[in-house]
Amino acid sequence: MESPQKPATQLKAVENNKIVSTKFDFVKFTFYFTYVLLITTGTITLVEALATKNPTIRHIMNLETCISIIAGYFYSQFVNKVTTANGGVIDYKDINETRYNDWFITTPLMLLALMIALSYNNKQSIHIGTYVSAVLLNFGMLYTGYLGDKGTISKTTGCVAGFAFFAALFALIYFTFVKGSSNTFNFLLLSIYVVIWGLYGFVYLLDEENKNIMYNILDVTAKCFVGLGFWAYFTKILVA
Repeated sequence: MESPQKPATQLKAVENNKIVSTKFDFVKFTFYFTYVLLITTGTITLVEALATKNPTIRHIMNLETCISIIAGYFYSQFVNKVTTANGGVIDYKDINETRYNDWFITTPLMLLALMIALSYNNKQSIHIGTYVSAVLLNFGMLYTGYLGDKGTISKTTGCVAGFAFFAALFALIYFTFVKGSSNTFNFLLLSIYVVIWGLYGFVYLLDEENKNIMYNILDVTAKCFVGLGFWAYFTKILVA
């Protein structure tokens, strides 16, 4: 005797539940993957910071270690929220807003590591006024984005204002450390930063769930892959 066929609406509901479950698993994976890679990166850069005899390289490795530790702490909180999500319901908006705490701490360190690397190759010094200006422009970029996420200003206004600060920030770095330099690595390094950081601005306009996925991927790239890239370059595993 044939079993009765399930109604089309029931089959549709089962199919939708499978899709939702698969996407939820993928979201969890991106959080776990980022968290683990941050720990891995921090371990590698810490070991190199302790081993290297070059003080400039040690400074960069120390900064990258701090970046990984700070970001790793916030991702441990995110992983906990995702793991304990009630019925698979994650407060993506709360996580995205919490990210700004991470970014306000780590991005000045990331900018300092960038400037040290650029100035090291050019055999020049970093003036405190240049760094302070960069940090203020960076804070302006983050704060306008935060206001847009909180609804204080529109997302469009937050995005446009954020990109204005972004352009000023990287123009400052370009004219200070890259323009006129014949060092290929400096141009390549700044280009990588511009592309990765610029993508954050476009992801900013996505819905909260997809924004979380993309932010996790970008954080892996900006913090882990860049940190590992510094390690590989300065230990001469890779050369430009």
